[in-house]
Amino acid sequence: MSGAHPLRVGIAGIGAVGGSVLKALQTMPQFKVAGVVGETVPVAMETLDRLGESHHLAMEIGELAECSDVVVEAAPADAFLSIARPALARARTLVVLSAAGLLDVYDSVTALLAQQQQGRLILASGAIGGLDVVKAAASGAINACRLVTIKPAAALASAPWVTDHGIDLANLDGRLLVFSGTAREASQAFPANANVAATLALAGPGPERVAVEIWADPVLDRNVHEIRIDGDFGEMSVIVRGRPEPGNPRTSRLAAASVLAVLRDLTSHIRFGT
Repeated sequence: MSGAHPLRVGIAGIGAVGGSVLKALQTMPQFKVAGVVGETVPVAMETLDRLGESHHLAMEIGELAECSDVVVEAAPADAFLSIARPALARARTLVVLSAAGLLDVYDSVTALLAQQQQGRLILASGAIGGLDVVKAAASGAINACRLVTIKPAAALASAPWVTDHGIDLANLDGRLLVFSGTAREASQAFPANANVAATLALAGPGPERVAVEIWADPVLDRNVHEIRIDGDFGEMSVIVRGRPEPGNPRTSRLAAASVLAVLRDLTSHIRFGT
């Protein structure tokens, strides 16, 4: 997608991650920010004013899909389809961060892509480490796949699983195992916290074959993800201890950085990794 003209990038979701992507793109001449989408247009305008950006960038998702070459999805998981449908219907490239949202509607999205026969979806790696190995390993047999996620207690406090089960994370005196189950179950229980689990499942052995543990830590200041895989290729163990995005303790700084890496690949003649 490289060429003489800047790549037009629309940002659907103007929270901490979307704001970071927006700020970075403004310094990169190979890209032009086509617009942004918030919960509503007035909310997006307020956020843009706060970021020191023109509120004229705020628009509805249909308009954003129309005027963009690439749409970056950086919204809550439950908004995924409302962003994906108009973007893919216009044959755009959709860069996805909400892997948990994608996992929940994966069959619908693949059917839409097959029907359109144009456009494409790229799932950004986010906070996951070793995704290239996971993708390569999936070409053979994966015998076991396990993810242990440890987050600051405050980052998990509002998750549906925590509130539904009445788990008190405000007064912990030590690390607590909050959840144990499959990647599919984790994505439903923690839609804002389980994107690594969903990405691992989609790139690897599937959502029922990734074992997930989620821990809350009262003193931790980073998001920790430990992945262990055993397969025909051999074994892999990788740990990422990521600093959270400023203003959002649930999300790693790697989320915005991974989107920028995808966009750079789209405009480059050289690519590293799978």
